[in-house]
Formats: sequence, structure tokens, C-alpha cells
Amino acid sequence: MNLILNLYRFFYENDPDLAVIEVEYGISYQNSLTDIFTENSDLTEEDLPEVIFKVDNI
Repeated sequence: MNLILNLYRFFYENDPDLAVIEVEYGISYQNSLTDIFTENSDLTEEDLPEVIFKVDNI
């Protein structure tokens, strides 16, 4: 299966810009939003909800 994905030109891991983004900004497709929020603020993982975009009682 990995061989098929590696040959598929639209598979996200085949995007050459991913390496540029990782070098320029220090993030990769493997970073979660929680990782990004905690690295760029005073928040900790415990401060954030498990599902960041879920809003109760709308």
C-alpha cells in the first residue's frame, strides 16, 4: 500500500513544499493544533479541550 501512496502524486506526503514549511516555520503535517497552540502561547495541553472546535450550548 505504501508503494501505491508514494507513487500517487497528490498524496500529501509527496508535497515538496512540506519540507520548506518545516524549515521556515518549524511545523509539519504531524503537528496537531494542540501542539501549535501550546508552542505559541502560555497554554498547556491541560488548558485546552480535547476537541478544540467543539462548542457546547449553541
